[in-house]
Amino acid sequence: MDEETKDQSSTSTRVGATTDLPHDRITLARFREAFPRARWSDRLNAWFVPGRTAEKRISRWLAEMEAEADRFADEKGRDAFAFDPIESRYLEATPATLQIQTPYSRTVVNEIREIPHARWDADRRLWTVPYRSFDELRRRWPTIEAAAERSEPEARRARREAIKGTQQDEASKARMRERRRKRYPVPADDAPPSDRAIGTHVGVVFFLGTDGELADPATVTAFYFRAANSEEYVWASWRLGFLEELVTTWPARTPPNEHELERGWWIPDLGGTADRAARRPVQASGQRAQGEGRMLPVKDQQTALEEFRSLPPIAPRELVGLWKGHGIPTGHPFDGVLENLSWFGKRFTPDMRVDALLFRSGDRRLVAIDPKWIPLRLALRFHEVGRMRVARNLFSYLQRRLRAKGPVASLKTMVFGGVESAAMVYDHQPIVDHFRRIHADRIMGAMTIRNDERIYFFELQRVDGP
Repeated sequence: MDEETKDQSSTSTRVGATTDLPHDRITLARFREAFPRARWSDRLNAWFVPGRTAEKRISRWLAEMEAEADRFADEKGRDAFAFDPIESRYLEATPATLQIQTPYSRTVVNEIREIPHARWDADRRLWTVPYRSFDELRRRWPTIEAAAERSEPEARRARREAIKGTQQDEASKARMRERRRKRYPVPADDAPPSDRAIGTHVGVVFFLGTDGELADPATVTAFYFRAANSEEYVWASWRLGFLEELVTTWPARTPPNEHELERGWWIPDLGGTADRAARRPVQASGQRAQGEGRMLPVKDQQTALEEFRSLPPIAPRELVGLWKGHGIPTGHPFDGVLENLSWFGKRFTPDMRVDALLFRSGDRRLVAIDPKWIPLRLALRFHEVGRMRVARNLFSYLQRRLRAKGPVASLKTMVFGGVESAAMVYDHQPIVDHFRRIHADRIMGAMTIRNDERIYFFELQRVDGP
């Protein structure tokens, strides 16, 4: 019997757990010291630790290693702050964290959200930043402090008083009046489609139509874009898109070219639609969302990952029930795909099994799909097709063939990012969904695929029925 056969027989018959480790000599030495019976498995391409409690012991060891690394990074950041502190009325240094409290400013919020491990404390209405993120905080602090000072009530009043009655004040009011009219100039002979998201100089919008009213070239140039001398424009009405519409939009492969910019409208690329989708929930009141500690959709993978890691863990038993979901657009190939296919959410049963993919079939009926029939790698490669109407129609036709005969995943506790929390492991796909708590009836999920660094983020809301 050769070595590979020995490896297969030994790991397949023994009780234990596997884990991946970074290719680091010191970490590997400490792992071997903590688990002297661990052996490398070529078949599994991972370390195998025998024993019925191996998974818990590995999770505990990984959490201790992560905590130790965080403590070292915090001490390093604390020393850096002590040597060269940030002195500002908006920043207070406490033994555990750095606390930031400023007047509300969109710039401040955007800057702090880019700092790793920064969190909004809704009870005290301030931001907390661990010392291990001090270098990034220092780099962004001039922008944060300047934006906070501009947002002080006295500074706002002074700016309003300074421009009152001036040409700048009149221009600002005229621009606001024009924007409230919800109209946009489009070429009379080249109007945009009305059934999809369109990029414009005022953002990504949905056009409702036009009554043929001619647009004054001077107004076009003053409030929108430079009007072409030989072009005739008409006014078209528009509205903002809903989140579901934005994330199911099939984006352009490239940014708009010069001709499209001069024309005034274009098919938005992924960056434009994802950015608008990320900002859509805060348009009504960004300050209210911040004050309530609400977790907002984000624009990129790293920001989403930091937001996910900042949330507290949740126990598997707390997930039992029906949950409605939606994706968080971060540039992942699956952004908008599930929504296009009428994904509803997930159902967790008391025996720790899961209907992982529930889809709508009619108004009040849910159908559980078995993901083992889905070619995962092809779906990732041709993800753009998944946002098309033809994919929605084909999936609706195939629902009966893809229907699951029972739960298709298991709910257990796993470590992710050094924190032990609930996770859902698919039976027949190399996928694990990790969960963190936003509040009692709302959680954030991170779907990981083996050998793929990208993460699909989503939210689940507990519901009583479809």
